[in-house]
Amino acid sequence: DAEWSLTAGAGWGFALGGGEASLSNDPVMMLGGELRTGSRWKLVTENWFAPGARDLHGIFTGGVRFLGDRLSADLGVGLALEDRGSACCLPLVNFVYGFGGG
Repeated sequence: DAEWSLTAGAGWGFALGGGEASLSNDPVMMLGGELRTGSRWKLVTENWFAPGARDLHGIFTGGVRFLGDRLSADLGVGLALEDRGSACCLPLVNFVYGFGGG
């Protein structure tokens, strides 16, 4: 297993509301990573940027990931960066269970 990883992505947002569907003209970008700190622990981050957005400019997250044999669990916190300042702190909890073998 790698001791660290870096992930990047980009795309366009899709919104459905008021009976209309629309695709954003502005891209959304993601930059994330993880660093193994022990045999069953990682530090993780996933950060979303919307450079052309009027109000929300990004969501920044960080936390820890526990790696079990079949179950992984994340516990972290997020920060939303807006024109009006920042909104802290959004709790983040995630569980993943692997059903298959191998």
